Amino acid sequence: MSTEGNDDRKTVAIIGAGQVGSAAAQVLAKSGRWRVIATRRHIDTVNYLERLGVRLSTNNKEAAKQADVIILAVKPNKAVAVLREIANEVSGKLVISFVAAITLDVLRSVAPKAEIIRAMPNIALIVKESFTAYSTSNNVREETKNLAERILAEFGEVARVDESLMDAVTGLSGSGPAYAATFIEALAYAGLKVGLSRDVALRSAARTLLGTAKLVLDLNLHPARVKEMVITPGGTTIEGIYHIEESGIRSSVMRAVDAASRRCKEITSALEEAFNRHKRGH
Repeated sequence: MSTEGNDDRKTVAIIGAGQVGSAAAQVLAKSGRWRVIATRRHIDTVNYLERLGVRLSTNNKEAAKQADVIILAVKPNKAVAVLREIANEVSGKLVISFVAAITLDVLRSVAPKAEIIRAMPNIALIVKESFTAYSTSNNVREETKNLAERILAEFGEVARVDESLMDAVTGLSGSGPAYAATFIEALAYAGLKVGLSRDVALRSAARTLLGTAKLVLDLNLHPARVKEMVITPGGTTIEGIYHIEESGIRSSVMRAVDAASRRCKEITSALEEAFNRHKRGH
């Protein structure tokens, strides 16, 4: 494991500097608390990370060898092959998988000597506002879990869940920024319809969601309480709420999360079946 002079920071290798991986590299490097290596086949697309002190590489094995902690952030259909490639280098080390739909059982069978944690952040990690749920393997020591939580906390809020809930987490918070962005866009369009400029409509919509979220999180207010603070009898807000409820927005959102969660389960099953077929073939 690498040490440079008196620098006692741990080295984190992010295998797969795509959308999420490069964002994670950026946050960890900016914190100053970690040394970061990031790998990608075409590193010219993430050259900007070097300005933050991230070492870039196309060699997954070498990056994993030099690291204390490995974050696996590749696409689900590449995860097993990439983990198999670096299995010897991650022996005895913490591996945090950001890969959706790949179970701990599969990850453990490929790299049995690693201490593996499965995590699901969302893209808001780039502004340190992710909700990241994680689950652990049985062989993960308490000190290793603490290390994982320290790293994941760099990206926002962290919660430990049973692995059986990871598909649900993927459907809600993993996909959630897309749902929230859709609602912000709808609010902004509504602003345009009533005459606001594009900039005012968009910033008003986004700030409204941000402020409401802070009321729920910072003041621990239930969403129903927030609504009651705004609604007055016969006023403007209740008129708007009436039309929102008429549209069935709640059931639409519930169906969306349910569908995304079910789709994640389907992908998990398909990938596990393909993995087992490959094992039997060998």
